[in-house]
This record gives sequence, structure tokens and C-alpha cells, in this order.
Amino acid sequence: MVRRKRIDIFFILYLTAILGFVIVSKERDKNDELMQKQNERIIRTFLPQVPLHFESDTVRWYVSADSAGIVTDHSAMFHDKVYVSDISADDRIVVRMHSVLRNGIWTTQEIVNVGERTAFGPPENRMVYFPVSAMFPRTGTYTVNLTARASRVTETTPGSFTYRSTTFDSTDVSREMIRTLEHAATTLTVQVIDTSVTRVKTLETLRMDLTRTDIQSAVGFEERNDIRVNLGWSEPDVSIVRGFGRLERTGGGGREQVISWRGIVRNSPDTIMIEARLNRDAGGKDIVRKSFAVSGITPILRSVLPHQLYAGEDLNLDISVDGLEEPAGYSWELFEDAGSNDLISKGTGRGPDVRFRIPNSYGGKNLIIEAQYNGRRYRYLSARTHSAGSSRFQLMVVNPPTQIQVDLPDRASVKQSFKFWASRYIDPRFRGEQPIEKLSDVRVEIFDEEDNLIRTDISMIRKGEFTFLIQDKDLIRREGEHVIVIVHAGDATLQSTMHLYHKKN
Repeated sequence: MVRRKRIDIFFILYLTAILGFVIVSKERDKNDELMQKQNERIIRTFLPQVPLHFESDTVRWYVSADSAGIVTDHSAMFHDKVYVSDISADDRIVVRMHSVLRNGIWTTQEIVNVGERTAFGPPENRMVYFPVSAMFPRTGTYTVNLTARASRVTETTPGSFTYRSTTFDSTDVSREMIRTLEHAATTLTVQVIDTSVTRVKTLETLRMDLTRTDIQSAVGFEERNDIRVNLGWSEPDVSIVRGFGRLERTGGGGREQVISWRGIVRNSPDTIMIEARLNRDAGGKDIVRKSFAVSGITPILRSVLPHQLYAGEDLNLDISVDGLEEPAGYSWELFEDAGSNDLISKGTGRGPDVRFRIPNSYGGKNLIIEAQYNGRRYRYLSARTHSAGSSRFQLMVVNPPTQIQVDLPDRASVKQSFKFWASRYIDPRFRGEQPIEKLSDVRVEIFDEEDNLIRTDISMIRKGEFTFLIQDKDLIRREGEHVIVIVHAGDATLQSTMHLYHKKN
């Protein structure tokens, strides 16, 4: 019994040792794999994979074909180039065909030929290309797969390698990884399109004219470019082959079509390429391409939006932005916000300058300016406040502050009368002036040195001009004392001091 227990204990210890060995081995393999991945990332920073690419991944090739899709124009040879970067004059580079597919099905590679290496530019650019030619027998979509093998890395001594000015050995980079980085692959998709018809209507060359070749406008604004294409009776197919935007047919007749490109201007510049083509078996006369540039300008509002407006003020606001430079393109309409989404039109105008005489009674109301450029809304950005939005400006109108002026001497008798003025709209921005015209809108408080309130009697000489007398003369000490005079008018308050005394008989 004791012997059996010993065997069980030894067996458990044996299993524990094996399990520990397996765990340690897995951790070591995991660390080795992590170290290898880190080394690969470091290696790729100075030894990139062979850069192999076509100028365009997808191209369209127009041919003449019969009803079965068999190309009848046997002189139509397709030509393109595959570029390889990071290749010095002494480096070996080979580009070969891998496979050719038509409509996703394998086909013969003999229809595609890869030419000899040719330098592209000066040697220090390390750029070469291989001419690629093809004779496609049928219409459809062809996928051409190419592979490249380079010899940029030189083995100077067994296990020691050199790439450009960098030296490393097989402990840093394995031979297998070097072989991987010296290989590359790329794909070209060719759409072979039939452009022939049974009866040629005309041999007049298809032409296209653009109204604008360089559009510089405010970011976020929808611009327009009119495109005129002749042979309108044949209804040429017009499309955007590069860039953004949309096309809309806007007019034309039998001789020409008028098509408008419309697009929202972006921050980054772009080139828009428009293509027009016919199906009439006229070769190069059937296809025409034109391009134009579109670049965006930040739409900075040229004037500072006021935080608020005063009733009685002359509103003068420039609503133009950078990028929309034609003054005649601006138009606006001014509304009074009557509440509940009810807008009352107060005037319209053309040009970027909005001018409006704000009535004196508009305190507490909102004015809304709806602006457009060439009949379309535009975006704006305020450089000072960093506010942004569409061309709808909402401005709050408030009553201007009341101005108070007093004529108080440093020393005065308690029997003397004192004058002050209270009025709105005496700021230079306002055309007129609105004096305080109600006696109930003004109030005068006088406090003696013991903080006692001394009553006063106020009279209005004329609108905006007032006088007051001291009623509680007995509260002023016989020897005289300093008092605080506080004048209230509307929403304004003015405080001053003076010395009052009793005049001796």
C-alpha cells in the first residue's frame, strides 16, 4: 500500500515537470516570435519591399469588335508601363508575367508581353520601368498579374549583407526574409470596351469645351462648371473619370449638349477629369477628355460679426468671404424675427454690404440676414470669434445704454438747485438722440455722512434735462458735510460727491 502511494507521488511529480517544460517552451516560442516581428519592423524601415506599380491600377481600352465580342481591329495594340522604384544602376531587376484572367477566368499569357528594363530619369532617382504591351482578342475585363524579383542586397561575405550604405548579417535578417523583400507583385485591370456601330453617322471629331479650367473658391461652396459637347444629336456619354462631383444636363440641342458639373469645394486641391465618348467606330474621334483644377480657400468672413446691435443704430455689415470674390454675386434679405418662426421681410439687396437703419423701437428683437452667392448658400468662418456656419446671420438688438451727465460743484449751498441730463443715442454711431422724456424714469438719491437718505424734489425743464432741490435741508449739519449723490435714469446710474453747507444770513 505504501509502495503504491510512492508510485502515485512520483507520477504526479513527473507530470508536473512535463507540464512546466511545455509552458516554458511555449513562452520561449512566444517571445521568439515577438522578437522576430520586432526585428522585421525594424528591418523594413531601411530595407523596404521592392516598390512595383502601374501608373493607374485600372484603365479602359476602346476597340472595334463584332457582335460576339471578338476584336476586329487587329492593329489596336495596348501599351502601358510598370514602374519599379529603389533600383540603382547596378541592381538586377526582373519583371515577369504571372497570370492573365478575362472576366475572372484564366486565359493565355501570350497576349501580354513585358519588355526590357528602361531607365526613368537620372540614375540618382533609382526609377526604372518595363514596357507592357498586349493584344486583347475579345472585349471584357482583363486582370494582368506581374511579379518582380530584384537583387538589391549584396552578400559581401558568407552571412554578411550590404544594402546601400547599411551592413547587417543573417542574425539580424534571415535569408528567407531577404528573399521575401526582394520580391513584389502588382495587378493591372484593363477594361476592353467595344466602341463600334454598324453604321457610322459622321466622322466629325467629338469635341468638349469647359467654361472654367481653374476653379478657386471658398471651401464648402457648391461650384459649377458648364461643359459643352458637340454632336448632341448622337447623345454622347459624358462621365467623371477622376475626381468628385456630379453631372447634370442643363440644356443644348441637336448640335451640342450642355452639361453642368457641380461639386462642393474641398480643403485639398483636386483635378476633375471629364470624358465624353461615342459608339460609332470612329477610333480616336470617339473619345475626348478634358480636366480642370478645383482648389479651396478658407471662407474667412471679411467683417467682424457684432455681438449685439443697438436700437437706433445704422447697421453696416459686410457679408463677403474669402474665395467668393465677385461682389455682384452676393444677394441678401433682411428679416425681423417676430417669433414662432414668423419672419417679416425688412429689405433686400445685392452686393456684400448690408445697410439698414434700425428703428428706435427694436430693442429686444432679433434681425436675421439670409445671404447667398450666385443664388446658393455659402459657409463662413469668423477669424476673430472662430464661429462658423452657413450664410444665415442672426443679430440681437438691444436698447443702448442711457447716458447721464451731471453739473455738480465741489461745494454748494443746500438751497441751490442742481442740473443733470439723461438721454439715449448720443453715441456717434447713432443718427439722432432720444432724451429721457418721463419724469418717472429718473430718480436722485442723496446720502449724508451717517448714511441717512435725504429727500429731493426733481423737475423736468425739457426732455432729457432735469433739476433737483434738496428737501430735507435740516438733515445737513450746520457746519456742512460731504454727501453722496446718486442719479438714476433708465437702466443707468451715476454716482458723485459734493460738500453741502448752510449759507449764513
